[in-house]
Amino acid sequence: MQQVRSHWLEKVGHFLLASRTRAIVFVFLFSLVPFLAWVSKVIVGFVTLRKGPKEGALMLLWAIMPAVVFAYLGHPWVLLFDAVIGGFLLWAMACILRATGSWLRVLQLSLLVGSVGVIAAHCLHADIASWWYHMIDQTYHDKLQMMKQDGLLLQAQEVGEMYGRFKDAGSLLWVSRMSTGFAAMLSLASTIVNLLMARWWQGLLFNPGGLRQELFRVYLTITPVFLALLCGVAMHFQQYLAWDLSPVLALPLVFVGLLSCHRQFDGRRAAGLFLFMLYALLFLFLPYSLVAVVGVGMLSTLMHWFQFIYRKK
Repeated sequence: MQQVRSHWLEKVGHFLLASRTRAIVFVFLFSLVPFLAWVSKVIVGFVTLRKGPKEGALMLLWAIMPAVVFAYLGHPWVLLFDAVIGGFLLWAMACILRATGSWLRVLQLSLLVGSVGVIAAHCLHADIASWWYHMIDQTYHDKLQMMKQDGLLLQAQEVGEMYGRFKDAGSLLWVSRMSTGFAAMLSLASTIVNLLMARWWQGLLFNPGGLRQELFRVYLTITPVFLALLCGVAMHFQQYLAWDLSPVLALPLVFVGLLSCHRQFDGRRAAGLFLFMLYALLFLFLPYSLVAVVGVGMLSTLMHWFQFIYRKK
């Protein structure tokens, strides 16, 4: 079954690379479908990695065109933001990966863009945490009103009680302080996942197993660890910018932490089952499980650099 799927993807890949027009048509059509728009970004990354920045930029223009039209017609501007910023960032990451073959450079770019974005949001809106607080609160009340109007009185009462406990416990305030950072982290994470799929697709056609070798060589510099620890100290002293930066600073460490887990299971029996259980537990215990993965990423990075220093001696 897996061989049939791989063979099918190889045929589609060669089909798209053989003609610019075909690739443009596929990119444009997938970008029109809300839940399949990510496929158009994967194709943009795939073409950029294989044919270069100019060809990838042409694909990107067609990928963001529907979002521009929808925004002009009055649809939410968040769609335009996601398509343009996410698409351009994917293209930039693909260009860097094509030129350097380094996932470390990709992670560094994501860290830079995410940090600048969060800092810019705080500069443009002096009290952005309050804005998130009122927006989330208003959204919940609107949903409760809709449930009551639909006759779901019992369900609305239960949801209202749960939300009341969530708000009274201070959890809403905690979430609002980190919402900008979480939004940036999710956008960056989805972009990196799309790039991973594009690189895997390219490897399937021209370099089987190449992505695995690239990823297993990825180790961070000591800087992200230092920044994450510094951010933790600033959070202890109630520096709200540090709260919002923490998800972005954690992203490279999460990436490396997961890679470290993959290295440990690589080549072992039932490795697929163990990894499935690992990801199931991660999703089940979010967001607390991310703290553990960040810790693994920090430990992996520090051990790598201690070994590097020891070998130099």
